Amino acid sequence: MSKKWLINRRTVLKTALFSLPLPLLDVMIFNKKAYAQSNNQPNLILDLYPNGFYSPDGGAPSYLIDELNKIRSVTDKVSVISGLRHPGRDEGTLGTPHHQNYMSFLSCAGYKNNKNSNTGFTKTFDQVIVDENSIYANHAIRTLALNGGDTVKSDVRPIHEVNLSWINQSTPVDSISDPRKAFDKINSFVGSANNTATAGDDNAAKLDILGAIKDQRDKLSRIVSTEDRRRLDAYYTGLDEVLKSFNSDPIQSTCSMNMTRPGNTNYLQKIRAMQDLSTLALQCGLTKVVTLKRDTTSGDNFNLGFLGINKRFHDISHYLESGGSSVSDLQKVNSWITNDFKSYCTRMNGVKDPLGQSLLDNSLLVHGCWQGDSQRHRNEGLVVTLVGGAAGRLKLGKNINEVQNLSNLWLTIINAFGKSVSSFGKVDHKYGISDRELSQLKV
Repeated sequence: MSKKWLINRRTVLKTALFSLPLPLLDVMIFNKKAYAQSNNQPNLILDLYPNGFYSPDGGAPSYLIDELNKIRSVTDKVSVISGLRHPGRDEGTLGTPHHQNYMSFLSCAGYKNNKNSNTGFTKTFDQVIVDENSIYANHAIRTLALNGGDTVKSDVRPIHEVNLSWINQSTPVDSISDPRKAFDKINSFVGSANNTATAGDDNAAKLDILGAIKDQRDKLSRIVSTEDRRRLDAYYTGLDEVLKSFNSDPIQSTCSMNMTRPGNTNYLQKIRAMQDLSTLALQCGLTKVVTLKRDTTSGDNFNLGFLGINKRFHDISHYLESGGSSVSDLQKVNSWITNDFKSYCTRMNGVKDPLGQSLLDNSLLVHGCWQGDSQRHRNEGLVVTLVGGAAGRLKLGKNINEVQNLSNLWLTIINAFGKSVSSFGKVDHKYGISDRELSQLKV
């Protein structure tokens, strides 16, 4: 392609209220080989849900494994790993097991305190990856942390509960529970002085952006290749869908026991918007690490009316206490979560870079829950699913069913992402410290 057609990689879609980065196009690249060499670090996406699943014997439930295996219709790079365990709740301590299992899940260190202070908790494995590799740390957004629940801090929701990722024992990666704030955060790193929209500017912003889309789309389409036009079409369509996902009424970003929980439509809209925003941030190169926590640690905001279930997720997770239909209801919720995650993977697989690889090819998605059997709040028998090409850093495709520490899996991922670490987890807990990497996943 002639040099006169080159477009600066910093080209943005400029409007009166926002500036948005364009996707990477062929015409922005002189040397595709050099591009490939400089973009071989995979993205990391954590997609986690609360409460667990139905597994009275503590093993991997066949109904859940069957649902997870259906993700193979999107990509063959899928490994379902079962039999995992982590320290969970330290013996003799007080507090909710939901919360303590949650805090132990990514750190593999037993959580000792249910309030805002803590002993025993350490850095989460995703932040070890960020700190051990400057390519991750130097992005505009260190970690895009999204929360499908709420971010209200109290004795019921201590600070350690509302934030999924931790840089160290006292420093969280602050999570965002309002998709509009996530949208503003993404825009704030584009570098434009025009990003001054407030909640009251929403309708004007939509009209402004949609008008600019048509104008710039027409101009670019005249000078780029057929393949770049396809990328631009996909990008603009995705951006339009994100804008349409916001109601004229604000999505509730906080809630307390005295407030009405968001309606069912808002919850579904919120999760979808967060998935689309995370894809946009990865596509635009603003971050390489995303965390999505689908609700509070016990599923308090997850109203199930859209599934025909008139109970909260937390209520049916205690299937021995909440009526005979709870087992089938719990399985229905688990199936919906899996299918929604599959849809997320499908959309990521549709985003292509200039080398023809998908965002899914260049990413590792980690999907699962911090508990096994939901009735007993088990910190054993966990199921974690890995999806994506991981930029060739991991070998996915086969399931693994083996009783072992979860820290082994986190250690394997840490080292695959570019740094050699000898161990991970808590040394003085039998389920904490890693003792080996998972050889089945190593390239």
